[in-house]
Amino acid sequence: MLPRFCQLLTLLQRYFVRPLNDVTVKEKETAVFECEVSVAKVPIKWYINGTEVVNSPTHNVSMEKAVHTLRIEKAQKDEAGEVMAKFYKAESRAQLTVTGSSSVDTLHFLSVSQH
Repeated sequence: MLPRFCQLLTLLQRYFVRPLNDVTVKEKETAVFECEVSVAKVPIKWYINGTEVVNSPTHNVSMEKAVHTLRIEKAQKDEAGEVMAKFYKAESRAQLTVTGSSSVDTLHFLSVSQH
């Protein structure tokens, strides 16, 4: 009876061991959010500005044991805002800041004039 109780108690202890941190990237760069939860191999849900994230070419959700990662490829300014990871009733929130174009893109648009 005691081992079953311990298993149940472990399942009830669902929390973020390592919460999300704020991330700042330049537009079109990759933003990476990572957190660790108290129970391994249990999926979590990700949200950007209240909209649930699904795997796509620009949004990659992955899990390695208890560590969960959200990669936002080619981040756009309209994705800036709140990123949330939800693990049962526990939530971790962070801010995504997307600044102007990366220096590579800026260089692409520079023109040189000679007099």
